[in-house]
Amino acid sequence: MSIFSYFRKIFIFRKSLSFSFLEGLLVIAILGIIFSLSTIAFIRFQKTYELKTTANELFQNLKRAQAKAMSQEQDKNWGIKFEPENKKYYLCSDNCTTNLETFTYSTNINLTSSLNPIIFQKLSGTLTTAGTINLNLDSQTKTITITTAGLIILN
Repeated sequence: MSIFSYFRKIFIFRKSLSFSFLEGLLVIAILGIIFSLSTIAFIRFQKTYELKTTANELFQNLKRAQAKAMSQEQDKNWGIKFEPENKKYYLCSDNCTTNLETFTYSTNINLTSSLNPIIFQKLSGTLTTAGTINLNLDSQTKTITITTAGLIILN
């Protein structure tokens, strides 16, 4: 075997393992498309998670206020009062004249409530008027419905 035929085999072998410029650009383009689609999906997931977390936290705090009213803690009515312009709501007692805890939620979420404040009657945990709370983020909505019997439903 001559030295020329040896180098020729190495050269042919290496040439078959290399990529052309066009193949490299194609791989980069495909990776870019995959990255952009995954970024969009992640942002959508993040917003959904943010809305669900806020709705669940509000639901739990409504249940907590109702439990405090039913247990007659401090012999007062308990409830939740909203300040949507400040992106806050309060756990409050004494017909919501005293704010005991402050909760904030994301500035991206719009909260609307047909009841403000929501006052649970002591011992029974009921409301005098039924109402709904809507949490909106982009095109997604979570609704919390409260009946006069005190049933709190998260949809």
